[in-house]
Amino acid sequence: MKRARSKRSFSALQREFLLWLDRNSARFSHQPLAMRASDGSLRFTFAGVNRILCGQLSSNGFFVEVHAKDFWDALVWVDAYPRESEEGFYDPDFLPEYRRYYKTAADFRDAEIFEALLE
Repeated sequence: MKRARSKRSFSALQREFLLWLDRNSARFSHQPLAMRASDGSLRFTFAGVNRILCGQLSSNGFFVEVHAKDFWDALVWVDAYPRESEEGFYDPDFLPEYRRYYKTAADFRDAEIFEALLE
């Protein structure tokens, strides 16, 4: 996988993602390509997939977008900073009956953000 900058130039969340990606890149059917920092975000495309579909990890969330000329739309958005309760860490955008709870914020990000890329 090509990277334009060293991991030191990324945010803590982006470095966490890059470490996860290093451990899990073989699991992708379409390898992430051309990772680069742009306006503080980590952006990438996927091998064998039209480049108008890309992912972006900002300082506060992850989204998959379609971007072509004058058109842009977010297909998926996940907040990278879950809330914490007695049950654990969760995504506050879900209704209580649909929430999944995680022991740590890192466990939340692994399952809800990073692993979601594989679906």
